[in-house]
Amino acid sequence: MKTFWTLFRYEMKKVWKRPLLWIVLTLCVGFLASETRPHLYDDRGITYTAVGKDGSEISQFLT
Repeated sequence: MKTFWTLFRYEMKKVWKRPLLWIVLTLCVGFLASETRPHLYDDRGITYTAVGKDGSEISQFLT
């Protein structure tokens, strides 16, 4: 079992040293921050809108 953790640590070290991983993680964090930011200032709620088959819009404000 000691060999497993040594190998696991070695492989994680290789993965975390790749520059592409850091670029992808930065992009993911930036995307999530930009997607959640508008909802924080929306009077503590969000409005969802759905369009029915007949073209009618249904809107609901959720807190």
